[in-house]
Amino acid sequence: MDMSKYLKMFISESQEHLQKMDRLLLELEKGGVDKTVIDTLFREAHSLKGMSASMGYDDLAKVSHRMEDFLDGYRKGERTPDRAAADLLFEGVDLLRQGVENLAAGSPPNVSAQPFLERISAYRPAPAAPPPSPVSPPVPAGAPASTPAPPPSPPAKPAV
Repeated sequence: MDMSKYLKMFISESQEHLQKMDRLLLELEKGGVDKTVIDTLFREAHSLKGMSASMGYDDLAKVSHRMEDFLDGYRKGERTPDRAAADLLFEGVDLLRQGVENLAAGSPPNVSAQPFLERISAYRPAPAAPPPSPVSPPVPAGAPASTPAPPPSPPAKPAV
């Protein structure tokens, strides 16, 4: 199938997805861990993966697929994004942008995906912070650790 008729649409839509990813990564880099930012980044990477694979741009599909997998751990709350994670994702966006720009210039994507794929695969993030535990009020000195609840009051007798 001749995919050249879809090339302009691929380039245009890819550029839009990459611009959104840049904006979202800047938000993430500011330190606010917002689940909607992570979820949207994941969807943008997913869209780029599918579009790239459909067009036969395997290296672009591999990069975006690996970014999607990388983001999934953050979506599930298994990890908390840090500066190094944001930097890796920016690197992936830059690599994808380079491939799209090459296509826009009439050349094949020609990106060197393997070094990025190795770096993102080797990255070991800090585990997610545990949820805060409920705080109990301090127990006064000499008081038992826990005081049993008083027994329930007997039901009131009806007036006669």
